[in-house]
Amino acid sequence: MSSGINFDKLHEKEVVSLMLDPPRLVSSLTDTLSSIGFRRMDDFCYLPRSDQGSVWQSETLTTAAFYAVGSELSQYVDEEPEDDSADLQCDEIRFDYLLASLPQACIQTFLSSLRHLQELIGGRIVHRGESVSIANLEVCFSSYVADIQQELAEAPGSEFLAIFISESYPRHVSP
Repeated sequence: MSSGINFDKLHEKEVVSLMLDPPRLVSSLTDTLSSIGFRRMDDFCYLPRSDQGSVWQSETLTTAAFYAVGSELSQYVDEEPEDDSADLQCDEIRFDYLLASLPQACIQTFLSSLRHLQELIGGRIVHRGESVSIANLEVCFSSYVADIQQELAEAPGSEFLAIFISESYPRHVSP
């Protein structure tokens, strides 16, 4: 693999969190996510793409996992809790966005869904340890697209980028 490539600038995955204060019941959050198009699966939710992507691209816009005090919760969200005491409290919804595996046009759809969710339930958006607005995220994601273009002269979602990232594993860190 090419040793001159900075893999951090390929932005394989970007994580955006919605921090909730006060914490909310996971069942309530999954209901709200479902109302804006997310689907439940095991212990997370995902937002499917509305378009038919290429076979090398991610089929989902984002996944949403539930956290409490920094630890991932393992409540199965595709089943109803047996009783109210089994419904866990969540103070963070963590969204994984596979930026390199999705066309650039998907960024706006992701950010719109995040904006809509924040309007419904409130919370503070955090990216890379900093509180940010949706407008700040747009600027960040635009710079990530520029990083990919600068590193490989490719656009997010391209077949070459998908193959390049896939073939870069396992990555060995030089001492």
